[in-house]
Amino acid sequence: MEEVTGEWVRSVIPPRRAGSRKGENGVVVVIGGSGTYHGAPFLTAMAAMRSGVDLAYLYAPEKIVAPLRALSPSLIVMPYTD
Repeated sequence: MEEVTGEWVRSVIPPRRAGSRKGENGVVVVIGGSGTYHGAPFLTAMAAMRSGVDLAYLYAPEKIVAPLRALSPSLIVMPYTD
């Protein structure tokens, strides 16, 4: 098993270009959640943002869209119908 080190990560993931635009460094879509369980999709989308993705879309039930939007202005939160 290979150890994941900072050096290994730098060798696998190319550095961002200084003039890159939104979306050129990755886009992720997370679909999930319910009125009761909404933490995992939010944390997944935030983890994607921390990993370097430029755009993270989170599709969640309509009744929890507003609270999710309030948690992070970086996420694009869209409703879906249960």
